[in-house]
Amino acid sequence: MEPVSIIALLGIGVATLTISLLLFSPFGNQNANRILAAFLAVLTLFLVQHTISVEGITYRYPHLQGVTLWLYFLLGPLLYYYTYTLTSKKSVDFMVYLHASPTVLSLLAYLPAFFQSAEAKKAFVVSYGGTKQDLNLPGVESTPGLEIISATVEILYFLFALQLLTYAALSLRLLRIHHRAIYDNFSDLDRMRLRWLLALSILVFIAACLIMSSYCLEPVFPGLLFAQQELPSTLLVTILIYFVGFKGVTQPATYSEVKKVQQPSPLEPKDSNRKYQKSGLSVELRQLLWAEAERYMEHSKPFMQQGLTIGRLAELLDTTEAYLSQAINGESRLNFHDYVNRYRIEEARRLLKDSLGQRMPVKLYLQVGYKSKSNFYTQFKKHCNNQTPKQYCNSLVD
Repeated sequence: MEPVSIIALLGIGVATLTISLLLFSPFGNQNANRILAAFLAVLTLFLVQHTISVEGITYRYPHLQGVTLWLYFLLGPLLYYYTYTLTSKKSVDFMVYLHASPTVLSLLAYLPAFFQSAEAKKAFVVSYGGTKQDLNLPGVESTPGLEIISATVEILYFLFALQLLTYAALSLRLLRIHHRAIYDNFSDLDRMRLRWLLALSILVFIAACLIMSSYCLEPVFPGLLFAQQELPSTLLVTILIYFVGFKGVTQPATYSEVKKVQQPSPLEPKDSNRKYQKSGLSVELRQLLWAEAERYMEHSKPFMQQGLTIGRLAELLDTTEAYLSQAINGESRLNFHDYVNRYRIEEARRLLKDSLGQRMPVKLYLQVGYKSKSNFYTQFKKHCNNQTPKQYCNSLVD
């Protein structure tokens, strides 16, 4: 067995296990888990196709050539809708099926190539090096069937790369919006940043760029699009499977809590018990709300609550999230996350000053509203001239 086939089989094994865990796990976002399982299933089919090609099975059974190519068009939409499911409160509607239309069209486009003769398909396998070298297969001459298969496969690969590039870019855009939303709504961002999904989207984007580059260089280096691509492409897909298998199972959390801060529509019914809703939030009303928020933060110290959200603070102030967000952003030039953490670190500095000359307070990070010490240290350095709590105490003594 070829080394590249061994790598592919390892990837297939990990993908199969991960798909089982995602489909039968009672934890996390179930819809997202199913979408991610489908994404891994398509990657698995890619490895299967490469394995049977490298091992010469495709040559012996030529009608297996390219039978999974049309399914690759599902990768982009699946990545996009997985990202959408984790970052949006809205559920996926029937419009999702429209994104599967390129898959159906690619299947129809491949049918003329599929119905070519076995000899033409064998000729394609030999021409593009898609079989074992030790088979000592004879050379081939160009035939109409070979030209049809070659042209169809090259066009479909180009369209697949273009589509994958587009959906990867759309996924990155969703993640950028998500990043802004969580900073505007949450004080604690543990497991909400989706950095692993950002890395996955970037990897997919790079893979699509490589395929596009191969296609563009094909006229200069004939055969570059397919020849000698088994090892790098198999390695890349296997790495993606291992990465998704580890991160997708260990970090699937429900992020449907994330709300995008939006200005209320004037057509929406307004609650007369809520402050500042009788009219638009003018500069005067914004400053009034800001002053009230400052007083409440200084006297009641709600920032010491773990997991404080802008929704909770708005309830305590008897106003709306949108107006409170406007007040914080407009008056402090900070998002909600930085606004709350600034108060937490100020409180931590006060406690450190009060305990000067004594032992540093035990689990100080819990006292000021943090769930983890690492996050506390990160925020402390951010808001205290890059000093750790210990360095800050030493600076007070000096």
